[in-house]
Amino acid sequence: MRYCPYFLEHYEIQFMINDEFYKPIKVMIADDHKLFSDGLKMILSADHSIEIVAQIHHSKDILSAIQQYIPHLVILDFNMPHFSGLEIMKLLSENTILVNVLVLSSYADEQQIDKFRQFGAKGYFHKTVESAELIEAIKRIYRGETWIVQKSIKVEGVEEDSFMKMFKLTNREMKIIQLIKHGKSSADIANDLFLSNHTVNTHKRNIYLKLSINNERELLKFIKDNGM
Repeated sequence: MRYCPYFLEHYEIQFMINDEFYKPIKVMIADDHKLFSDGLKMILSADHSIEIVAQIHHSKDILSAIQQYIPHLVILDFNMPHFSGLEIMKLLSENTILVNVLVLSSYADEQQIDKFRQFGAKGYFHKTVESAELIEAIKRIYRGETWIVQKSIKVEGVEEDSFMKMFKLTNREMKIIQLIKHGKSSADIANDLFLSNHTVNTHKRNIYLKLSINNERELLKFIKDNGM
């Protein structure tokens, strides 16, 4: 069993509060969107009790990065290419890598939240969370709290209208998603919906942008992961 040896770190930068020395909370950000990751780093770094030790943009690098940087806490994106956030939690469990994980997501599905908790996540927050609430959650998890969910998070089911509201999808885009789910090609979709191939491909690009994915393979994975 491999433990992250927090108690063996003797050379960390320290800061003072009320004339007492404290070690900063070492946080690793795992998110494939660099702009979001950079913004989150800037927000969290403004709190002197938090140190961002790494930013990881590829899910396949997360496990090795945890072992390299030994963070106290990992902020994990729910939906990353290659391995989803839930698959990362499973890998951490299978490899007995013990680290605090706080999940950031663009979607709040009760079943998914429960799955993350079952695999050892310590918190689940929507990406619209206020920075002060996220920082406070990081500190509470570091102090030993075992499960924190965003106060204002709205847990929804997996019905299509929930996805539409969460990701600002149109009725047409939802229809195209369902046709892709059932194996329809762009030409098939164009024929079924009486659209041009160019229009269908434009809708698909908009879907990818809204769901923060890059291609149809990732869309099918997103559909499977979210029970659509």
